[in-house]
Amino acid sequence: MATARTHAFEQVVVPALDAFAPQLIIVASGLDASAMDPLGRMMLTPAAYGDLTRTILDAADRLCDGRVVVAHEGGYSPELVPFCALAIVEALSGIETEAKGTILQVFPEGFAYHELQAHQEAAIARAAANLRRLRSVATG
Repeated sequence: MATARTHAFEQVVVPALDAFAPQLIIVASGLDASAMDPLGRMMLTPAAYGDLTRTILDAADRLCDGRVVVAHEGGYSPELVPFCALAIVEALSGIETEAKGTILQVFPEGFAYHELQAHQEAAIARAAANLRRLRSVATG
């Protein structure tokens, strides 16, 4: 099932990385989008952060010999940030730990995987169109 997050990564983030062809990918890894963040409330679970990290790692393997720097920069949920950060570290290391806090039981399987909505798809399509325009201007 496509979600706004996965669709945006497929249609905008990865194509932008492909177009730029970086020598290094630097990720400012804020965890404000976690499901329990009092400010962001974007419903991401630790599993979603792990998925996003693996997507970046796949792009880095293809584009810049796997060179990625991930800098943790925050998040305001003391209950969930440690598990989101752990999911990122697990994805980076390829090691899955047994640390699964009881707070995670609050979120049913698939919690952060809501089906892509029409308004989200339209916004992502506009962003992808902007990316294509930028690429055509850059290539001249």
